[in-house]
Parts: sequence; C-alpha cells; structure tokens
Amino acid sequence: MARRIALMIGFLVFPRIAAAQPATPVITPHVVTGGPAGRFVVDIEVTIDPNDAWTAGGVVAAAANGASLVYATDPNTGDPIATAPDNGIGGRFVSFVSLPRGQTQNSRFRTAGAASPAGGFEPDLARPLLLSNEFNIAYLEFPPTRTQDSGFTVRLAWDVGGDTSGIVITTVDPGRDNTLSRVLIAHATVDFASPLTETHFWIAIPEPPSLALLLLGGLFAFPSVARRARIGGRSPRYGGSRAGSGKTLPASGVILLTLATIATAQPAPPVITPHIVTGGPDRRFVVDIEVTIDPNDVWTAGGVVGEALNGASFVYAIDPNGTTLITAPDEGVSGRFVTFVSKPLGQFQNRRFRNAGRASIAGCEWCDPLVIDPNAINVAFLEFPPTGTLGSGFNTRIALDLYDAIQDDVTLSFEEPDRFLSHIFLADATQEFSSPLTTLEFWIVPEPASLLLLLLGGLFVFGRR
Repeated sequence: MARRIALMIGFLVFPRIAAAQPATPVITPHVVTGGPAGRFVVDIEVTIDPNDAWTAGGVVAAAANGASLVYATDPNTGDPIATAPDNGIGGRFVSFVSLPRGQTQNSRFRTAGAASPAGGFEPDLARPLLLSNEFNIAYLEFPPTRTQDSGFTVRLAWDVGGDTSGIVITTVDPGRDNTLSRVLIAHATVDFASPLTETHFWIAIPEPPSLALLLLGGLFAFPSVARRARIGGRSPRYGGSRAGSGKTLPASGVILLTLATIATAQPAPPVITPHIVTGGPDRRFVVDIEVTIDPNDVWTAGGVVGEALNGASFVYAIDPNGTTLITAPDEGVSGRFVTFVSKPLGQFQNRRFRNAGRASIAGCEWCDPLVIDPNAINVAFLEFPPTGTLGSGFNTRIALDLYDAIQDDVTLSFEEPDRFLSHIFLADATQEFSSPLTTLEFWIVPEPASLLLLLLGGLFVFGRR
C-alpha cells in the first residue's frame, strides 16, 4: 500500500553515532501574506532534531463553507500538480508538498525540492486526491538520503471569495458554520516513525455566516448539517444541535404557505423515504427521495443539503449552453440519472423530469446563489405560486459519480459511520407540518466487505475531535 510504503521509509535505520535521544519533531503552521486577493495561505514548518532526519509526511485538508483548495496546474494537461509548482501554471501561492526547505528557497518550488508522492495519506489511497474540497497525500524522500532536516514541507492555499483579514488558525474546534477547513499534518523521521508526529488545526472565520434564506418575504431556515470539514470521511463533533434532532425552529424560521383546506381529521406526519435506483451509467450511484403526504395535507417546500468526498462527486444535468441544471433534467443533455429536485411526482412520470414538474428554487442555507457543485449541494425549493394540490411523490434525486472513489460497492446508512462517500440531509414542509420540519439524514457508505478492505490500511486513523 502507498501509505505503508511511506511509513516503511520512516523505519529505515541508518548507521550513525547517536549523541543523545533526539527531541520530538515540532510542526508549526504559519500564515503567508502577499498572495492573490481572496486567497488564504498557510505554510507548514517541521523542526527536526539535529541528530534525527525527516523521511516522510502526510496531509489531509478539507474545504467547506465556500472555501476551495487551489493548486498549480500542468501546462500540458491542465491537471492539478502536488509538487514543484514552478513547473506548472498558477504561481507559488498554491497547495503543494516538498522536501523540507527554506520557506522562500527557490528549490522548494522546483524539481530539486520535489517530494515523491506515495498515494493518499488518510484514507490510504492508490493515488493522491487533489480536489477543490480535499487535499489528501502521503509523500516522502525516495531514495532516502538521511540528510533531510528542518524546513517547510507543505503549503496550503484556499480561495475564500472575499476578505481574508479575519480568518484565523485555531486548534479549538470553531463549529461547523465557522469552519473553512480542517487540516491534519503528519511527519515521520528516523527516530519518530511510530507513532507519527501529528497536528490538527482549523482554518476559521470569526463570525458564523447567516443561517437564514429569504423566502417569500420571510425566513425559511433549514437546520445546518452539511459543509462540515471532513478528513477521510470522519465528521468532527461540532457544537449545537444535530440536524434532524426534532428541535423546533424559531417561530420566525418558517413562513407558512396558508391555503384554504377543510380538515376532516388530524393529518399524519409526512414520511421521507430514500430508494436506490438501478439501471444508470457505470459507477454511478443514484438515490430517489420519496415524500409521503397525508391525503388531508399538502406539500409546500423542501430542502436538500449534502456533500460528496473521498473521490465521489455529485452529477448534474447540463443544458446545451453549459449551465448546470438543478431542475427539469430533460431540458439538458446528461440524461435522467443526475442530481435534481422537483415537485412531488411519480418516480418515472415524465413531468418530473421536465418543465411541467419544475420546482421553484428559493436559494440555499447560507449563500446566494444556491450551491450546486460536484462536492456540495445546498438547495431550498417550493411550489410557487402555491396551488394546494401537491401530495405524495418523488421530489429529489441524488446521483453520485464514483469514478474517482476507491470502491464502487455502496449502500445507505442511517447511522453516522466512520467513513463515507456522501452525507445527505433532507427536509420537507407541508401545510400542517411546517415547524418543526420533517427531516431525514443518511449517509452513502461502502458495503461492509468493501469497507473492511478500506479499513485494512488505516493504521493511523484521524480521530474524531
């Protein structure tokens, strides 16, 4: 395994005369200034005892709440590159790894200082992940020389889309709404190879973003669950109530779409049910969401918040002009096995996939406009103007592309697992049940046999904070 190769280098013993027991390595993050506007950059320094030698390192960094990791790109292929950014396009204020070098030493940014990538670090992957929402890499000096000592080995860069002056590095969990990134850094040396020297920290914003969205002149607040910073599929424990906990939203949190109805009895609460859909393209996992409404009630609005990681990505329809579609996928060119929302309709009813079944998009939880990208979805939707006629049906489809994932045998879990490919939170409002919302939370996870294989390499698990 690539991870094991990286660790083996740390166990290699070289002949030397030990003057004393070396001190433990120290890992220190430093904020880097002078980069492009809207980019937050951190350098990682490792300090090694003079009687020790650096052998290998690992990085796992996530991006959340609108932040995205930035890399240099290969001028020939356009692919992101993990080392020697001077050989690519994008400058030096990008995410990369190197052998330990001076912070501004030219060789750090060039082939002379390039480390050898050895796959993903946590989880152990055959190749590194260089994604906008995740940087996962193990790297080492190969062949080893036992000459690498203190220096800077990692640079992490995030585009945050605005002012960076208030962003901070903290070792205290700032809460999911304040987190732009969670980072794990690990190093191995000749004398400190097991356990690895590790540090964890967060990149955080000082104030939580707005959790409300404007809907028909009022607030329609969905509980906040997605956009958590994830490392290897493990979710940090944030403060506050969990989504779907049943806590009642503030009275101002929901605008009731009041319609004249004659209630013959107290309606039953809505029920949200996921269904796995087969018959789609190879290595695409599709889930349909059904909401069952009492005959004496009507559906008014819904919401979906989710994220994809560990190589999985959301798939959407694209219209002929190149715009990503979140409704009416038949108006696009990518087929029906894609992620979209609609009014509640029959699972295979043609209207569900066309303009006739289109839901009105109301934005997302803490951003404007909505979030629909390969790594995240955050959408509120409704029937507008309301007709008072919508009942049970299928109103959401989630489609995950697994081409870059390390396993393709996946299923659903309703208990939070240690590792997963996607986390989905759903909410529906009806005329009779609008506060609290009817919610469902589930995870898309490897099948047990596939999960066992995935865990075999996880000797150094990034623990939950």
